[in-house]
Amino acid sequence: MAQRLGMACRPSVSTRSSVKRVGAVRVQAVANATRTQNAWSPTSWRSKPILQQPTYDDPEELQEALDQIAKMPPLIFAGECRSLQDRLAKCATGEAFYLTGGDCAESFDSFSANRIRDYYRVMLQMSVILAFGGGVPVVKMGRIAGQFAKPRSSDFETKGDLTLPAYRGDNVNGPEFTPEARKNSPARLMKAYNQCASTLNLLRGFSTGGYGGLNRVSQWNMDFMQNSNEGKHYMDIAKRVEEAIGFMVACGMDPKSPLMSETEFYTGHECLLLNYEEALTREDSTSNNYYACSAHFLWCGERTRQLDHAHIEFLRGVKNPIGVKVSDKMPPDDLVSMINNLNPDNTPGRLSVIVRMGANNVRQKLPAMLEAVKAAGQIVTWVSDPMHGNIETVSGYKTRRYDKIRAEIEAFFDVHDACGTIPGGVHLEMTGDDVTECIGGGSSVGEQDLESRYHTHCDPRLNGEQALEIAFYVASRLRTTLYALHSKGFLSQHVQMIGYARSQMNDEELRGRLRAFLPQEEAEKAKVAVFLSQCFYVKGDYDGDDGYAALNKRMLSWEAACGNTKPFGHDLDSSEDLADFIGKLFTEEHLYRIDHYLGKELVQNMLVLRFSNSIMQSWWNRDWISNIQISFKEPFGTQGRGGYFDQYGIVRDVIQNHLVQVMTLMCMESPVSMHPDDIRDEKVKVLRQISVVKPEDCIIGQYTAANGNPGYLDDETVPAGSKQATYAAVKLEIKNERWAGVPIMIKAGKALNERLAAIRIQLKPPPASIFGPLEHMRNELVIKFQPGEAIYAKLVIKK
Repeated sequence: MAQRLGMACRPSVSTRSSVKRVGAVRVQAVANATRTQNAWSPTSWRSKPILQQPTYDDPEELQEALDQIAKMPPLIFAGECRSLQDRLAKCATGEAFYLTGGDCAESFDSFSANRIRDYYRVMLQMSVILAFGGGVPVVKMGRIAGQFAKPRSSDFETKGDLTLPAYRGDNVNGPEFTPEARKNSPARLMKAYNQCASTLNLLRGFSTGGYGGLNRVSQWNMDFMQNSNEGKHYMDIAKRVEEAIGFMVACGMDPKSPLMSETEFYTGHECLLLNYEEALTREDSTSNNYYACSAHFLWCGERTRQLDHAHIEFLRGVKNPIGVKVSDKMPPDDLVSMINNLNPDNTPGRLSVIVRMGANNVRQKLPAMLEAVKAAGQIVTWVSDPMHGNIETVSGYKTRRYDKIRAEIEAFFDVHDACGTIPGGVHLEMTGDDVTECIGGGSSVGEQDLESRYHTHCDPRLNGEQALEIAFYVASRLRTTLYALHSKGFLSQHVQMIGYARSQMNDEELRGRLRAFLPQEEAEKAKVAVFLSQCFYVKGDYDGDDGYAALNKRMLSWEAACGNTKPFGHDLDSSEDLADFIGKLFTEEHLYRIDHYLGKELVQNMLVLRFSNSIMQSWWNRDWISNIQISFKEPFGTQGRGGYFDQYGIVRDVIQNHLVQVMTLMCMESPVSMHPDDIRDEKVKVLRQISVVKPEDCIIGQYTAANGNPGYLDDETVPAGSKQATYAAVKLEIKNERWAGVPIMIKAGKALNERLAAIRIQLKPPPASIFGPLEHMRNELVIKFQPGEAIYAKLVIKK
């Protein structure tokens, strides 16, 4: 029996031949997308070995508490989990960044509305610093409303002659070292549920009731931080955000719109007490999937991540976005296996790998993990937890040193830069309280200060000032594109950068503001000074001529060049007008038309693949190739960007801007040289040889609501009744000697089943075969741009 095997086994398609099809040649390994799994249910974890679970004196009392919780409303909703997964998918690709922060362990005694408010304010401040300084959207998630239980290295604790059960978190027992407090009490589970519900209620009120809106950005500063350097830096950013808001309001934006007055805030905690998690697991009525409704996001800790144990079993079945913490003890091959187990469909945003191992181990161990996951084609969001690998004891207090925390984050970014992978987020233990639990940082907490305000029930936390200082550093690593080019010698000393805004400021004041977001190390000071000397400022309004005249005067004093992204306009007339206008200002020599798709690794390799491999030369033509398929898929919709997308649609936004560029590289003849003009000339020849597209060779569509996800027209930013296409497929024909008769199919769509950008080159079957017709088993060359770059061939071999 013949069967087709590529990235995964598929059903049998013929009984006539005795061959099968496999991925026989791979440049990089590609993870299997599907596999057979054992049946899962919310209770299937009970058949597995389990660690870190408390024991109770009265099993009936425990069951009564769990039954009561099972009858309670869910704490979160499935739709919120799906939204978070979409956001985390963007963190995996560098289109967003994910910030998690909160207590090591929540407590009953310190629970109050004011403490939640102060914590929430610091999280908002950190997110503004990251978004403004880092230039990316920030996904905010709190270690709150559920982060009670803690794993322990021992079941018991001894002080003097007294040995008692270890403190496992307020939802299990109490922190006081007495027999009464350390008794595990099921009633605490219900108390924890009630505290979670109250906390979430307040967080939702803050997030949607106006408190978390950007129009309050200057009101979030904490009293105890107002005179600190970090507090002053933050207020400087807040002022600039308010100026930007004022400009947008002047342009017609409604300051009361949800974009300005609301924010998204998610919750997460360690998935530890599985009987509690099971009691709060619900089947979603819209998708028929199970969600753990205790939090939007759950993670598996370092002590409970055994592949064949209960915690991994439980997490593999719930559809929440999830995480797993890994240390230097995790072999790369085991990590690949774990990812396969937890995310077999390779869904973007489903799984975060949270790295906790100390700066030295990050530099030594993380590269092999990154390479293994990358080679397997697996999509994960990489997150740094710089807290848990840096605990030490000083004068009897568990503490962490700020310098070591920052050093681990620095190592995390450095390793990702070296490996060409994406740092997706940070995971911090912090508080809005003015505590003295971590040593160092701008707040200058010394060893002698630990006893002053050491309030944690478990592990030490960053205070608000230290947390903001970390945020400023992370922002400097996120938005260092120009500085990174400069520091690596890729930015000419003749390049000048000008800031233009309404703020009253001169060149030196601008440089002072930029300095806070650039590396502070002594070794970098000389490079930073040179970079800042190339930065200038011009003040001006947006609705008058004087400012632009001053900007023009400054620019004319230098030789100028223009970079133009998506230089196509919105139709033919606007495209020609744009070209004419730019042509009056710049010569072709100084004009750079940019498309970010041309920066993708395998797109850059296209010409090398085509013209440096003799094996490609003989069959890269209509005699051997049956068809070429170029596909682009996104598993999410417009997500509030419908107003922008509706002006262009999938045809202009993706097919015209990106995929046609790829197609010309695939089909062009060899250029005279690698000079940009010679490459452009060959690409233009391909475009001029494309036949006029017939209506019957096109398909367009628009996604609608399904499986609990909104449709295109449900996006409030999309004009009512819009007919804009969110899916399009077109067949092109190139009339030249190489490609005549070879159909080239280009397909692109949003809100589809997966994230994918790839080229499939299908070859013609042999003219005759002793195995019978092989139409259904054509050889293919697949070039996959994202996710997980890969080049592989599919060949027919003996079964």
